Amino acid sequence: MIQSSNRVFLILTPTDMRKSFDTLAAIVSTNNMNPLSGDLYVFANRSRSRFKVLIWEKGGYWVCARRLEYGVIVIPFADNTKEQFTLEVSLTELRLLIEGIELRQIKKTKR
Repeated sequence: MIQSSNRVFLILTPTDMRKSFDTLAAIVSTNNMNPLSGDLYVFANRSRSRFKVLIWEKGGYWVCARRLEYGVIVIPFADNTKEQFTLEVSLTELRLLIEGIELRQIKKTKR
């Protein structure tokens, strides 16, 4: 079950959406991250019209996929992929991205 304590990592490099459980986990592992940690790893294709989320829960992986009929998922700072492999966001920010809201245009206030 996804909880607010789960960390969310956006993978900034485009990913082939034909990849599944083991290959997505291998991408995470080869970049010094632990796919068994329970964190969420979000992969998007080059056109940003499809994305997958890899999650480990007791007993196995979940892969959730979404194909957008219109528009794209706008992953912030995706132009900097040579220096940075992931971007950590909150679960709320992931929900905003899925709904089509650009995080660059959001102004956060202290809480």
